[in-house]
Amino acid sequence: SLEKPPGSAFKPIIDYAPALELGYDEQSILIDRPVDLNGYKPRNYDLKYRDTVTLKEAITHSYNIPAVRLLHEIGIQTGKEYAQRFGFQIEAKEDYRIALGYIRNGVSPAQMAQAYSTFENKGMMNDLHLIRDVMLEEQHFFIDVNTQRVISQESAEKMSALLRSVVEEGTANKLTLPHPTAGKTGTTASPIHPNLSEHMWFIGSTLNMTAAVWIGFDETPIEG
Repeated sequence: SLEKPPGSAFKPIIDYAPALELGYDEQSILIDRPVDLNGYKPRNYDLKYRDTVTLKEAITHSYNIPAVRLLHEIGIQTGKEYAQRFGFQIEAKEDYRIALGYIRNGVSPAQMAQAYSTFENKGMMNDLHLIRDVMLEEQHFFIDVNTQRVISQESAEKMSALLRSVVEEGTANKLTLPHPTAGKTGTTASPIHPNLSEHMWFIGSTLNMTAAVWIGFDETPIEG
């Protein structure tokens, strides 16, 4: 299947974009302390707590607890509604694990690229389409694409700036490209081998291009 859980790459969609729409900004203070949401106890990847962090710090370094707490603050239903606006089918039974990209049905790289293109496109999302033929020389080829507003231009610009900080100083700082790039990493651990990343993502955008890359296992690795 092409649909895989996106891990932290889903945080901008389900957590941060909705928060920006509701008035949060990069300096908004988020709580980074243990939390229990109906038995769900998220942990940061380094198993540390920082008491409070700014929203920019939380997304730049991909801290998990602030993201889950943020979804709780804005309302999980609000997050789900925005994810649907970005083109994702979200089941009603999804719980707070969705804040960290644990989605039962998974997502495809094409869906992630489509959603992330919204941030560099001033909040407007173009419907997903494929180019099957390229006309050369004097022949012209036109594509009629439906466009819809998903978030405000202001929120899109704020999100782009936040995602640039991920590449410049955060979890994607080893990426070297000749153009300014905004993007987000995402990983999910194997349920059989907790120290093994089963799915790894990077979705990145420049001013005129968005690409999504997934590396992982088609099937969950088994013991032995």
